[in-house]
Amino acid sequence: MASITPTQAGLFSGPSIPDQYFYDCRPTDQFFDILEFEPIAGKELQINVIDASNLGLSPFAGAVAAGGVLNSTMPSVTSRTYGIKRIAAEMPVDSSLLSKFGSQNDLLAALLQVKVNAVRDEFKRLLIRGNSGSDPDEFDGLETLSNNFGNVTGADGGGANGGDVLKGEMELLAAFLNPRKADGNAYFVMHAKAYMHLLKNNYTDTEYFDHPVLGTVPAIAGVAVVLDNFIPLDEVKGTNSNTTSIYAAMVGKNVGISGIYAAADEGQPIQVRGPVVKDGNDTQWYHVSWNAGLAAYDKCAIARMNGVAWQN
Repeated sequence: MASITPTQAGLFSGPSIPDQYFYDCRPTDQFFDILEFEPIAGKELQINVIDASNLGLSPFAGAVAAGGVLNSTMPSVTSRTYGIKRIAAEMPVDSSLLSKFGSQNDLLAALLQVKVNAVRDEFKRLLIRGNSGSDPDEFDGLETLSNNFGNVTGADGGGANGGDVLKGEMELLAAFLNPRKADGNAYFVMHAKAYMHLLKNNYTDTEYFDHPVLGTVPAIAGVAVVLDNFIPLDEVKGTNSNTTSIYAAMVGKNVGISGIYAAADEGQPIQVRGPVVKDGNDTQWYHVSWNAGLAAYDKCAIARMNGVAWQN
């Protein structure tokens, strides 16, 4: 025999295994990718606001003739608060596994990264569905904020069971954003299947432009479209349990929706602590946590269209 067999040769070649996990079909979330975050001191962010919905601030000034009486009234100031909430996970790992199979700490790093990504994905879920009213440990997401502010419309002319997004209804949703800014901070946020539905029904013409973070993105009625597949497809509208929502949002500190996190964690918002070894066993425990939330600087920075069909 001139050479060893392929089977014998294979004995000299060990398997190559990447030192990480690959996540099959992890949901796209472009909205999280563009969301700005700001550190805050204390347990919550307080925003002082003046209701300017009635002709802006013009009721507190006026045209006046020489020697006339000036308007001296002042608007009332109220406040809204947005709290920091804790998203956390725990990871136990047998010390013997690390010593036998993770001599270069690659196994430990891969395990911890799973928990870090889990904490981040839980924030993404709460970003849409968080509701402090039903669960005080959650922060309010886009659905709750738009409902609380009364900025809600329905697809198919507000039909009781939802339906197709009719011509003009995306423009109606965008009209909730007030004041509209010219610096590209307004977005339509929707599931990818809702966007495909729009392309097939009543919104077949789409513009495109270059986004500094996301690259080329579509736009409808001059508003950029970002995809967020954490938006559910099983929302109930009347007798229809297969609808979704499309959101309009302005992003940015002082003008719209902004993520917040504890200033004590600045530089490394998602904290990894450990190992802690408990008495009587050989298990190492690690804790992963993120103290974060969501704030709305303007009530007119978020709006929702519910009852949106997506299956055709």
